[in-house]
Amino acid sequence: MSQIKTLLDRRTLTLLLAFAGIKLLLHLGINLWSGYEIFRDELYYLACADRLAWGYVDQPPLSIALLAAVRGVIGDSLFALRLLPAIAGAALVFVTGLLARMMGGGRFAISLAAIASIVAGEVLAVSSIWSMNIFDLLLVALAMVWLIRLIDTEDPRYWIALGLTLGLGLLNKVGVLWVGLGVVAAIVASPLRRWLATPWPWVSGGVSVLVFLPYVLWNATHDWAHLEFIERAVSGKYSGLDAWTFLSGQILHQNPSTLLLWLSGLTWLLFAPGGRKYRPLGVIWVTACVVLIANGQSKASYLASTYAMLFAAGF
Repeated sequence: MSQIKTLLDRRTLTLLLAFAGIKLLLHLGINLWSGYEIFRDELYYLACADRLAWGYVDQPPLSIALLAAVRGVIGDSLFALRLLPAIAGAALVFVTGLLARMMGGGRFAISLAAIASIVAGEVLAVSSIWSMNIFDLLLVALAMVWLIRLIDTEDPRYWIALGLTLGLGLLNKVGVLWVGLGVVAAIVASPLRRWLATPWPWVSGGVSVLVFLPYVLWNATHDWAHLEFIERAVSGKYSGLDAWTFLSGQILHQNPSTLLLWLSGLTWLLFAPGGRKYRPLGVIWVTACVVLIANGQSKASYLASTYAMLFAAGF
């Protein structure tokens, strides 16, 4: 962590905090004076928080445990319900700008990345209501921080941070599996594969599995309820989705105004000589995208957690 602090001089830190503050004030203001009434999904999450468990039919337990903690501390008013998502959204803006700085960007690049994170439609939406999704975006972005630090410093301790963060991501949302597959592909397809001769990647994977294990055991003792939920969703409400809907949805979900930024970020990571060092991040996005397209009925939002790194690389 001290090594990350060295990347942030006072002006850069102030800039990141300013953009995060704008994001936070935007949501706090809306929540106080003009927000929508409670969303139907939030009623379900509140009901889940009354019955804490290691799993639920449609999701792992982390976001529900957080909701129960919030209710216990500040109650369940509409403002209280949406306070933590607003804070997490502001944290995501900060981390997105930090990623830009870590990949060599100056204050202009940091500003572009942070602004993109503020205006991205998916981030705006999931920062405005309680769900597991904003925590998904934040945890994956944090995982990319640890991956970049691992690339830059070759400090094996970042393998543990990476595994722990991805494990928490899985305990929040199963869709982090696609990111995990991307990380595996990135390791194999980059100089990171030399680490496979050491215990560290395996320990990292073991940490992720250990953190996620309670939800797996819950499913094993509840007739694999989540697998049945996915099967029914794919055959029912998601049956009309296709690859074109998924791909075109990326533009809409991330806001068309950010398209050139994240496309340039992806191009830089995959093809530019200057981005070679951080190419594993581009491989992660491509792998997750290909897996979701191959699924045939993926929602566009399933890829949303991978865009912070593209915004950050698009300078």
